[in-house]
Amino acid sequence: MTIKELERRTGLPRTSIRFYEQEGLLTPERRENNYRDYSEDNVRTLEKIKLLRRLSLDLEAIRRLQAGELSLSRALAGQALAGLGGGPLRPGAVRPGVPGAEPGGDHL
Repeated sequence: MTIKELERRTGLPRTSIRFYEQEGLLTPERRENNYRDYSEDNVRTLEKIKLLRRLSLDLEAIRRLQAGELSLSRALAGQALAGLGGGPLRPGAVRPGVPGAEPGGDHL
């Protein structure tokens, strides 16, 4: 699918789609003419990214989720603690003793 169709399907502007691609979060195939060919997987990936960004996760946390290095529960627990005045945390970090913040599970 073309970027125009991807824009329509995801509601994201072309600049955001290209940005996520430059950041390595989206990897479309290339056609013979070197045009990008976006797939249904790319649509799902962008929908996940949109949701995670709405949850205030930064790009590094999203990257770690995609790679399976961080669980969703751990990423969200870190965001919740930071939002409660627990101080800033590095992306995806969780304070010791947080229940349910073990590695694994909940991967993108």
